[in-house]
Amino acid sequence: MAVVKYERRRIRTIRSTWVILILTLLLTAGVTALVIAAGNIDPETGQDLGDATGDQVMSAVFSGSVLILTLVPLVTLAAIAFGGEYRFGLIRQTLTAFPRRTPVFLAKLLVVVGYIVAFLVLAMALVLAATQVFRNSVGPIPDWTVLGLSMGRALAFAVGYCLFAFALAVITRNQAIAIIIPIVWAVIVESVLLGFLGSRFEWLPKVLPINSGSIFVQGEQDMWQGAGVFLAWILAALIGGWILFTRRDA
Repeated sequence: MAVVKYERRRIRTIRSTWVILILTLLLTAGVTALVIAAGNIDPETGQDLGDATGDQVMSAVFSGSVLILTLVPLVTLAAIAFGGEYRFGLIRQTLTAFPRRTPVFLAKLLVVVGYIVAFLVLAMALVLAATQVFRNSVGPIPDWTVLGLSMGRALAFAVGYCLFAFALAVITRNQAIAIIIPIVWAVIVESVLLGFLGSRFEWLPKVLPINSGSIFVQGEQDMWQGAGVFLAWILAALIGGWILFTRRDA
């Protein structure tokens, strides 16, 4: 499709895309260094249990809460797909060249997902390489199948989280808001809601998107329920963005 080629060329030729890749890898490397230096720390007691194994390092770096930090640049990448065009008024030129709006929406979605997956795979490869290089500090990976499933869940969560920013950029037509809201929601809003209301309303943790997504990433007992809730939030945001994009004036 011509619109997909156009979108690929656009995202490939803007400098911010490659700056985002570098920032993602630098953040991942920094977090990896901290995890390896800290060893295997019990999340409940904070006690150092000794050197971590490779799968424990990978799981720690790409756990739901830590992963949010690494995803900040990729959230920006997702937001600028539409936010950048609205910011500089280029969306009118895009829609003049490609008047059918649904293909434009789907092309941007497809290309953004492709780049996010590619950048995250590179980040995961970086962490995996670190676990193999620093053999004196990191133990061998005992089960590659379990690690693969864990990284698959982390990748799915990361893509979904970034798509919130993608959808918000379409809904609000504001790049800054689309970047800030997912970060503030994940870091502050859900923590406050769970801290003040979680014990009073037992259903609340089960319906919050980031908490549900984190349950899925960690592979807990209710992970498929968490995945369903997280997916429902993503689809609601994307469908809402698509409806507004196809019905509003440029």
